[in-house]
Amino acid sequence: MEKEKKKRIRLVIADNMFTLLTSDNEEYSKQLAATLDSEIKELCRTCGKPVTISAILVALNSRDELQKLQTGTADLRRQLFNYLSEITEKDNLIKQLRAENRRLKTENALYRARLKPEPPLSNERPPFSKKRSS
Repeated sequence: MEKEKKKRIRLVIADNMFTLLTSDNEEYSKQLAATLDSEIKELCRTCGKPVTISAILVALNSRDELQKLQTGTADLRRQLFNYLSEITEKDNLIKQLRAENRRLKTENALYRARLKPEPPLSNERPPFSKKRSS
């Protein structure tokens, strides 16, 4: 497996310069840094907390969101697995019902063949049939 080439990206977060070594898209990394910078500065402005405290609170909030998303993802995977299991069960039931339907059609055809009246012998009329008027 080929390793992705990592590159250095310079980012400014809360008036501090960082150099990030990443294989991610540069625009993506810069967008993350800009969002983080904005959240930290907003918290500093609204709460009057120092940058360090604001950064910790933003990190805590981000971690909380991540944890909730991971839990939700795990729940969705479980639900999807349950749906797939139900679909497999229903598919097997459909196969069984189709086989039973084929068997019953064959059985029905055999019974119908037994019930067919035998054709009349030469010039004899079938019993209980009306005489045709000419």
